Amino acid sequence: MARKRKIDARPYREVPFARTTVERLLADPSFEVAIATGGWREPALFKLRHLLFPVEAIPLVGADHKHTREAILQEAVELVRKTEPQITRTVYIGDALWDVRTTRQLEMSFVGIRVRGDVELLQCEGVRHVFTDFSDYDRFLEAVHRAGPPGLPGGEIPGYKVF
Repeated sequence: MARKRKIDARPYREVPFARTTVERLLADPSFEVAIATGGWREPALFKLRHLLFPVEAIPLVGADHKHTREAILQEAVELVRKTEPQITRTVYIGDALWDVRTTRQLEMSFVGIRVRGDVELLQCEGVRHVFTDFSDYDRFLEAVHRAGPPGLPGGEIPGYKVF
């Protein structure tokens, strides 16, 4: 992996201001941070360490030994709740269609990030808040506070009927 990084560092680039945002969230007592990834845990740690993320302070759950995306997210939430049982709301920050569909299935709040700028990909799946980077921390925090589960494609929200 280190050799691949030397040849092509593109897969190891930080979403702009992601580390700063994570550090600010970690410093804020009203937030708990965890990472849930559909990849394997050790390569994810390798990439995050390369980008100087404070991984020792963040529970990280990978796809290792898990059969569903829901299991990955649920384990991350359970890890945080072991030390902070009073948590009542979870907001997942994700960039892929599987993130949207999984959080919709779990009825978990969601904020999207599409560094490529193709925010429509997630918006078409019912995501209300999608960013291309984390440069505007206040706007990002507002989205976190206002976030809900993704609606269904076409705008319908699970559990709600439109008349």
